[in-house]
Amino acid sequence: MNRLMKIASLSALCVLAFWVSACDKSTTTDPIVTKLSPPQPASNLFALSADAQTVRIRWKASSSESDATFQDYRLRVTNAAGQTSDLTVAKKTNPTAADTIYIANIAGLTTGSVYSFAVQGRNKDTVSSAVSVSWSPAVRLTMANGSTIKLYESASGFGSGLKIQGGVPQNLTVASGSQWDIGIDTRNDANNQPSYDIGSPELLSYTSITSFRKTLINRTYYVGVDSLNQVYDNQAIAATVATRISFTAEKKGVLFSGKTQDGNFFKVYVKANNGALLQGTSPNRYVEVEISYQPTANVGYALFSVQKPLIGTGSIQTIAEGNAVATQGLSRRKTSVEKD
Repeated sequence: MNRLMKIASLSALCVLAFWVSACDKSTTTDPIVTKLSPPQPASNLFALSADAQTVRIRWKASSSESDATFQDYRLRVTNAAGQTSDLTVAKKTNPTAADTIYIANIAGLTTGSVYSFAVQGRNKDTVSSAVSVSWSPAVRLTMANGSTIKLYESASGFGSGLKIQGGVPQNLTVASGSQWDIGIDTRNDANNQPSYDIGSPELLSYTSITSFRKTLINRTYYVGVDSLNQVYDNQAIAATVATRISFTAEKKGVLFSGKTQDGNFFKVYVKANNGALLQGTSPNRYVEVEISYQPTANVGYALFSVQKPLIGTGSIQTIAEGNAVATQGLSRRKTSVEKD
């Protein structure tokens, strides 16, 4: 009897042991993990100096933005010391096919310091490769001698030249021509035809000015411009020659860039009104300008970028409702009168 009980007990233990072992055996399968590929990078990253503390950048959307997994853009700002700050730019909601341009203003920067701006597209757990541009904020100059900045025609008793060195524009007459950084010449040409030029003082043919400040101007300038905020760049301004630019036939604004004798870079926007750049009535007609000025010498707004420019060294865009849209009729031109 005892032996039978012992066998029965052992049999029960064996059954129990088998049942426990069977319960411990896993019957679940590993979860399926979907690996996301990095999105395609953004493209055509450009910048401009919006004011003394702000850089505005624009880029074309990633081609992966239409993917359901695409989330947003990471904008990384790096200062000269290598310190970084990451900003998030949300993906547009239901963008149209033409609405592929992003605009971002980065404020709180230091004039004259060059920052790197890198943009990456992001989905849930991966990021695209980065596109980057290096740029510096610069001051905006709109007033001189208590009024808007003007350069008067050659026959005027007011100044035909402008001193911009130091960031405080001054309208100066020919008698002070040795202080001009830029000037205009509105005297007729050799055939007694209207001829309007703006640019480096030494090429403006004022014989009474015998000592000139050496102002270098970029060979490429832009026409059909309505604002300093229209021309974006992605590489440093190239200003290598003394230049004068003819605006005789221009009916819309002109923008050119250059460098003063002291190494300060600038952009000059010459405004148009009623289809002409030369305003007012003779003998005190004038051009009105706005200037972006880099107070730190030898900072050409930017450092070399790995990208190639869209047009020459810049891209002309119209900004409306936060978007940059290519504008018809804008173009760039090469200067025809230069002096090394």
